[in-house]
Amino acid sequence: FYAYYAPAVRSSAGGEEESDAGQNAVARIELTVPAGAEVWVDGHRTSQLGSMRSFVTPPLQHGKAFTYDLRVRWTTAAGIVVDVTRTIEVRAARLTMVGFKQ
Repeated sequence: FYAYYAPAVRSSAGGEEESDAGQNAVARIELTVPAGAEVWVDGHRTSQLGSMRSFVTPPLQHGKAFTYDLRVRWTTAAGIVVDVTRTIEVRAARLTMVGFKQ
């Protein structure tokens, strides 16, 4: 399943201009998380289930870096709650893979 989120914020890292800079394209994000994990993208809780989660951004400008905050929360077999937030960088027409270990 794919979810569509509000536009990413351009990072200060900038980026090199690409030849098709006039066109926008989506970026894809694939997460590997513990199967029962809760996931938030930029503060919005997602509804997907399972250990593989896939998301598509709105169209992004080529040649620029954009960031999303990913928050993942799960409970280990020992009953410990793990709550991790990472900021990831994405680019138009590219796949970003992120793993959260149990």
